[in-house]
Amino acid sequence: MIYRGKIQNCTGADNPIGLSTTTNRYRWYRPRNNEIEGFVCCEGCYEDLVSATNFQNRFILDENVVNHNNQASCDMCVPFVKKCLLEHAPSQNWPTFLEWATARLKIPACKNLKGAACSSTLWYMPHPPIHNILICGACFHDRADLTPLASNFSQVQVPPNRANEVWECANSTSVLAMAVAWAEACDKKNISIWQNVARTIPSLPPCTAEGIKNVTWYTIGGNPKFAICARCYIGLVQTFGMGGYFQQINGPTDGSAYICDLHPSIDRAHSYYAKFDEAIALQDFSIFTNFVARLSPLPVCPKDALIVNRSWYCGEEATICESCYEEAFRDTKLAPLLTHRQRPDECICDGYSARMRGLWNKACAQNNIQLFNVALRERMQVYQATVPRMHQILEIAKMRMQTQQTLFMSSIMLTGANNIASASSNYHPYQYGSAQLGWYDTSAGAQGAAQFQQALSMNVAPTGDMAEMSQLAAIWKQYE
Repeated sequence: MIYRGKIQNCTGADNPIGLSTTTNRYRWYRPRNNEIEGFVCCEGCYEDLVSATNFQNRFILDENVVNHNNQASCDMCVPFVKKCLLEHAPSQNWPTFLEWATARLKIPACKNLKGAACSSTLWYMPHPPIHNILICGACFHDRADLTPLASNFSQVQVPPNRANEVWECANSTSVLAMAVAWAEACDKKNISIWQNVARTIPSLPPCTAEGIKNVTWYTIGGNPKFAICARCYIGLVQTFGMGGYFQQINGPTDGSAYICDLHPSIDRAHSYYAKFDEAIALQDFSIFTNFVARLSPLPVCPKDALIVNRSWYCGEEATICESCYEEAFRDTKLAPLLTHRQRPDECICDGYSARMRGLWNKACAQNNIQLFNVALRERMQVYQATVPRMHQILEIAKMRMQTQQTLFMSSIMLTGANNIASASSNYHPYQYGSAQLGWYDTSAGAQGAAQFQQALSMNVAPTGDMAEMSQLAAIWKQYE
């Protein structure tokens, strides 16, 4: 146990590690005889999984991997590979493990299939069939294969004449409700959970960042500030048996689009998900309903934008917006040191970033608010040195763009006037312009040409300004 605590945890199959920056703390194992070319197992997975099986001696540390100036991700953490190990290690069936693991690693991850030809992976259909519902090879093998759920699917052969078509996995993360239902069905080994959602979801309007019009919404306790779409209600809420806490409501009376409050593009959605997970884990849905009731009516966090005449939770030096207080500060040890009051002066929120929330939690763990205050002072110094200048650069760029647009519009109008005058008379004793601008029958034509060239020559976003903007943003990001 003491030894394991010093080993870095696996970062997952989707998070490659830059091997040249691992400071020798991240070590890799590979099959002793390189039976699977390129296969690597991180030290965390080896200690947590492989070392407790009969295959422990089949893997050796590969010291060369640490010195490679590239990236790698752990292959042992792929769910199907893990299942293969546990399936065949007791009988020491190494050849079958190699065969199955090799086959799985040739199948692309579900998230990598967007826009890819359907022939690039395997496909499976449910039994009984559900209209237009297929799942990709990665989803089937990682979650359903080698479990009782496998018998509910059969492989689909892609016809040669359709090999270049783009098919979408029903469990793609682009359809979050389906992905959640799939995960729950696999965890509970109950395929009907997923089947019920799969039969309904495709006929419902997609949950999008642009919003949905003229549909039924679902809320909690009649809350007008919180509403989720039918897809999220069926795929997330009903999947976990919490449908009874929600009521149907109508959308905006003017027929405008409304964005589902559980859509990932909504800032608060991630906080809602965290409380939803907590409520499900503890089987106490009031955790979620109470959180929604407190958070949803509050104004959205302004982040680093200066705001006047607003309520804040204030400490010795901190200003935490009401939304962030509810999300991350309310129930912490040092929360009583924050006073809720109105501030007429300009303030920014100090509590929206993961960094500052982490520093607050560290201060709470040590029961020392000064740790947070020191970080706040440092943060404010960096803010004053970066953010106002970034805003200035953006405002100047906007002004240049507006000037350019005005010149283009004026040029079009003057050129049009010149064309009308030219067409209305054949007598034009004088011409206006220059060798550079060209010659026109009216002064309006020459002026229009001059304005057009002036607009074209304007550099709305000079390279130097953008380089400075990038540097300042990088500095602020470190302290935000």
